[in-house]
Amino acid sequence: MALAQGAGYAVRTPARFIDSDPVTAARHDLAEALASDVLVADVSGPEAPPGAALLIGAATARGTRIVAYQPRPGFTHADGREPNWRTRLAAEHGFTITHSPRTPDHLDLVNRYRALLEQPGRLLLDRCFLSKLVYGPLLRGHSRLSWSQSIDLAEAVVNRSGLFLHLTAPPAVIQQRLRQRDGSAADLGEITDLVTGYQRTCDALASYCPVETIDTTALDLPTAG
Repeated sequence: MALAQGAGYAVRTPARFIDSDPVTAARHDLAEALASDVLVADVSGPEAPPGAALLIGAATARGTRIVAYQPRPGFTHADGREPNWRTRLAAEHGFTITHSPRTPDHLDLVNRYRALLEQPGRLLLDRCFLSKLVYGPLLRGHSRLSWSQSIDLAEAVVNRSGLFLHLTAPPAVIQQRLRQRDGSAADLGEITDLVTGYQRTCDALASYCPVETIDTTALDLPTAG
């Protein structure tokens, strides 16, 4: 902001993130963007946030100059999404990356994950069966995987010299990141329940398999080795 002001620009900041009427504020932000000579868009996250993407598209249509600003890089393994630094790094080291969306109810979860774990070569599973033990009880009142089944799958991870990497952060930090990325976020209580659920699950499975927990509060993560 100081750099733009020093160059003689009058800076207009978005109001939709703090206004009590975000819909009206979003319309105001759009009008401000379309009337500006330069649009600076925060594209932090694995993809440009929806609001920023809309502003970029509208500004492009009007021929407005656009500057993409990414102070908080984000990462994803999701199938069909754009490559990013983490997926590139994993691919360079010979990993096959698999994102695990919700499995349809009629499919056998245990056999599905066992088949994934039986693939040859290096594997990186994003949102693996551990998420079933967290989201299931919170969202549906039960998990589709029992603890004995989960332990059996965890031992299959151990048998191929694998481990679980638990990336975490305080709930307030996660909520802030979601708002910065998407423009909105779940209630702090819901995020707290998820963080607690993942921690409890990882603590329980640590008796059966290696679990490495990394606090991602700081942007500079520890280096390998």
